[in-house]
Amino acid sequence: MIVLDSLAWQASLKVSAPIGMAWLRIIEEWVAAGRAKEFVVLIRGSNFAHVPGETVYTVIPEYRLEEANQDRYGLQSVCDQLDAELFLSSYYTTPLTTPSLAIVYDLGISDTVDPHAREKMECLLQASGYVCFSDWVANELKKKLPGIPAESIAVVYPGIHPDLKPESTLKIRKFREDNNLGKSYILFRAGRGVARKEAFLNLIDSLAEITSKSVPEIVYFSVEGSNLDTPLKEVLELTKPVRAKISEMTLPPDALPTLYSGALALVEIEPDRGLGSFLAEVMRCGCPVILLAGGESTPEELMGGAYPWFLVQSEPKEIAKAIQDLQNPTYRNNLSDRSVSFTRDLTWKAAADKIWDLAKKTIARERLLKNSKGVPS
Repeated sequence: MIVLDSLAWQASLKVSAPIGMAWLRIIEEWVAAGRAKEFVVLIRGSNFAHVPGETVYTVIPEYRLEEANQDRYGLQSVCDQLDAELFLSSYYTTPLTTPSLAIVYDLGISDTVDPHAREKMECLLQASGYVCFSDWVANELKKKLPGIPAESIAVVYPGIHPDLKPESTLKIRKFREDNNLGKSYILFRAGRGVARKEAFLNLIDSLAEITSKSVPEIVYFSVEGSNLDTPLKEVLELTKPVRAKISEMTLPPDALPTLYSGALALVEIEPDRGLGSFLAEVMRCGCPVILLAGGESTPEELMGGAYPWFLVQSEPKEIAKAIQDLQNPTYRNNLSDRSVSFTRDLTWKAAADKIWDLAKKTIARERLLKNSKGVPS
């Protein structure tokens, strides 16, 4: 039996929404695959989610950080009652002795004073295996906890919405007309931080380095409901001449696929770091991604294995060259096709199946370990 602690759904903890959504999708896929009798979901208090009706669950008390030690004893008691062979937590909890598979979303464990970081570290140190939702989180885990065997760390790419695809030419044309956009535009997503501002200013400066007659517009965009984005007026340095038109847009989520599909490329400074990132969705719509190397990340870290990034240095001349290369329709179409092809396999079914396989392998490994020590299984 596998036990899953659905901590991510506990409203009082304010866990990032994509984490709770991801576990709903994973559970749905497990149930659809006929595995409902092989796992139990621990519901914290009254924090029920819309899980499939076949899901087996039991209700336990809500998690409180100040009672973390008692919580571990409680989790172990539940695992013993259910004869659990493996424990999974949706957000860094752990029993006392039952083997666990840690799901790692980020590596905020350096602050030894922060009680949340201490509990996360406790979870990671006790785990028998690790699931990371991106290559970069896996690399960070290896750096910060070098004693972990590499074979115990697995990367599982999260799924993206199955309906995403490149939009039709007619829909893209109407979108451009409705938003007063030209035929060629580069995307840059609004956000906060000095690094993003510097990258955006480098993008603007790169337009002056373009030698071709066609200079694309820039769309500085946000998603409706986001409160973390810096307005364009606070980023743009008006003392500098700008060679092309810059549009600022705030769009609803359902308009984003058309925006992505019609763009020459999207410029970004951070790789896809797992759940909640939008770059896979951008590529699924056929939009190439220009990833700027520089700052804290090395080119090797940014490459991320099979990801079809267009990796360039964050310098105006290098960005200009990348933009000019993408103005060649054959070259851009090839990169667009690679982007769509890579993301086609990013489904929640694939993610759920891989986590299930890893769980079963961890259980088998723990059984062998017990038997080798002469411990009854």
